[in-house]
Parts: sequence; C-alpha cells; structure tokens
Amino acid sequence: MDEIRKQKIKQSMIDILTKNVKYPDCSIQDILGQLKNMWLALEEANLTDGLNYAEFCQHAQGQAMFASIKNSFGI
Repeated sequence: MDEIRKQKIKQSMIDILTKNVKYPDCSIQDILGQLKNMWLALEEANLTDGLNYAEFCQHAQGQAMFASIKNSFGI
C-alpha cells in the first residue's frame, strides 16, 4: 500500500473518531466501537480496495490489545 493511500486512510479514520468520540480524548473501547463507522467512511472514500472488514476489525482489536498491555506496563 502506498504512503499517500495510508495517509488518506489514517486521516479518514481520525476524522470519524474526532467527530464521534472526541478523539484523542477517548478510550480504546470508544475507538473499537467506531470500527463500523470508520469502515463505512473508508468505503465511501474508495479506500478499501484489497482490504476486508473482518481483517480490518482483527487488526484493530490486536492493536487495542497491544495498547492495553503497553499501558498496563507503563510503556
């Protein structure tokens, strides 16, 4: 995936989170609760080619678990 597309995906997700859960002042659970909304925004922007929703959710949940572990160890 090229860098420009990655940046567009990231910005689209940040926009949804900022609008819906006041990102970055939100919890990991708040973010996970927005997966469907983020996916729909990516679809609307034609940024889902080569991606699928199940893998998107799996990746997000894995990253959330990693972040929780880091937080619990103070890393």
